[in-house]
Amino acid sequence: MPVKDYKAYYQANREKMIEKTKKYYRKNTELVKSKARARKLKEKYGLTKENIPSNCEVCGEGGKICVDHCHKTGQVRGFLCTSCNFVLGLVKDDTKILLRLRSYLTKAKKSQIIEHHRPIGQLQRKSKCPQLQAFFP
Repeated sequence: MPVKDYKAYYQANREKMIEKTKKYYRKNTELVKSKARARKLKEKYGLTKENIPSNCEVCGEGGKICVDHCHKTGQVRGFLCTSCNFVLGLVKDDTKILLRLRSYLTKAKKSQIIEHHRPIGQLQRKSKCPQLQAFFP
């Protein structure tokens, strides 16, 4: 069907076409999303699904793998799970912040944890901590 004819047909049957598209999307959501992701990877980074590893380069977890790229240059740095990619975004790719977080966690492991800051699962029902008495009367 020539483009001109298609446009006329679409205008005449717009509501029907929209409903048909919605119905197809509902029935084939995963397929549509998968094809859209593949198209985006190809257009934006020149990658195919075969180029992307199945595990995160940082934590080794599987699941949805993101293309990590430099926002200034657009160059691909690697492939991360959504969690690791999210962390990089939160710290704005700043290695100084990441090193300070590492130092903080190392220090916290070595020092004594204050009793009322223990995970709730480790708290006893009768807490002497005034802040927690509201939760455990």
